[in-house]
Amino acid sequence: MYFVSRDEWNAEPPREPYTTITNPKGVKVHYVGPEYSSRDHSKCGAYMKSIQEMHLANTVEDYIDIAYNLGVCEHGYVFDGRGKGHKSGANGNTTLNAKHYAVLAFLGKAGLTQPTDDQIIGIQDSIAYLRRAGAGDEIAGHRDGYSTECPGEALYALVKNGSLDPGKLYDGGEHTVQEGETLESIAEGYNVPKRYVIAANSLADDENVTVGDVLEIPARGVPLVNTPPSDGGGGDEGGDGDNYEPFPGASFFKDKPSSPIIKAMGQRLVEEGCNKYPEGASEQWTDDDLESYKCWQEQLGYTGADADGWPGQTSWDKLKVPAV
Repeated sequence: MYFVSRDEWNAEPPREPYTTITNPKGVKVHYVGPEYSSRDHSKCGAYMKSIQEMHLANTVEDYIDIAYNLGVCEHGYVFDGRGKGHKSGANGNTTLNAKHYAVLAFLGKAGLTQPTDDQIIGIQDSIAYLRRAGAGDEIAGHRDGYSTECPGEALYALVKNGSLDPGKLYDGGEHTVQEGETLESIAEGYNVPKRYVIAANSLADDENVTVGDVLEIPARGVPLVNTPPSDGGGGDEGGDGDNYEPFPGASFFKDKPSSPIIKAMGQRLVEEGCNKYPEGASEQWTDDDLESYKCWQEQLGYTGADADGWPGQTSWDKLKVPAV
């Protein structure tokens, strides 16, 4: 999923600690209200910030933070609000907030009223993200249980017909391309949008895969590290946040390259106590890298074929290799 952290949209910290949500039944979907105007993605972070400012200024509701757990813009990016594990302040009352998470779609009763295809994908991603955090399978509208027009007719129709359900969630991993397969068919088989397979493997949009290629398959509802820049910051601090090297794709390592990325990886492995380098890390991939990375995978709890020494998206993200 394309995920925008609180730091990236320049969020203010909550005024009080969040209340933990326990065994939520699922997710309730919201829209912004009377009017929302379509905008460039570079302005979406500032819009998320404006909602937080409005909520913090509301002396009647006395919000401690933006009311929603997540927000989804028309471009399909998921903005972190109160986040997973916390009760929202958006569903109408304390009882309703305890039963469901709250996901906001940047849509209104006027202006932009119809969710875009990318936004539908983003809402599905947000629901998958919260299900991975323990949310139940229910998908409802704000109006279900509370007297309101929210989330609007267009979005509520998608709630009712099941279009917002992300479907079966796979945990991701590697896939070796077989005869007759395409990016489309591979993505469909793992129930993950094609654009995320492209992003995870640093492919060009029109790049054809060939038999024998090893692709990293990202898990639905898990933030991608190499997300296209959101340009969505609420102020001068917008951007990518921590400057880590994006996962270059599984095939990059199996080509045994000579690259500054390999040396940076090796240095991080040494820092994490996985030093299998008799003469220190270098730019050339060797069996020492394989053994050191296997140590890192085992340190993360991987076993068997999952600890084979070849980097994958999830373990790479946790290593936090500095950008070179």
